[in-house]
Amino acid sequence: MRSDEEILAGELVLRFDGEEKVVRELRIKELRAWKLQLTGAIGGIGNIDFSNPKEVPQIAGLIGDRMLDLVVAYDTAGSLGGKPWLEEHATEAEIYRAFRSVLEAAFPFVGDLRGLAGQLQTLVQSAPPNSMNGPLPAGGSRPKVLKQGSRQAS
Repeated sequence: MRSDEEILAGELVLRFDGEEKVVRELRIKELRAWKLQLTGAIGGIGNIDFSNPKEVPQIAGLIGDRMLDLVVAYDTAGSLGGKPWLEEHATEAEIYRAFRSVLEAAFPFVGDLRGLAGQLQTLVQSAPPNSMNGPLPAGGSRPKVLKQGSRQAS
């Protein structure tokens, strides 16, 4: 989770091999290009059979490599030292944490949307039935709409 200071400064503070690295948050135009790379990277993963246990090592390697590539691509200023430095000094867990930080910066509203979706679901489930969304009373029927747009009860 990013601190308010990091967000206001437009920075991501990432840690690799005990070393703190600061990456500038991408601006909208740069972020659009990065999101296209993200879409392309995710697209190839959809062709893998996740139910086949024999493909798990391939899946893990592919996902790890894609995360690394996307973290490097996000760092347009080269503050992380590039892919060779990260491959030498970073662990998979550190790349994963960095990738999550990058995603949080790229899609800052996703957490709010998840919370909003949960709140809406709770509201819908707790709403009392009404004439439009509830069950009909015994022997009742919904009005039919005629071609002229007037309504007639059936």
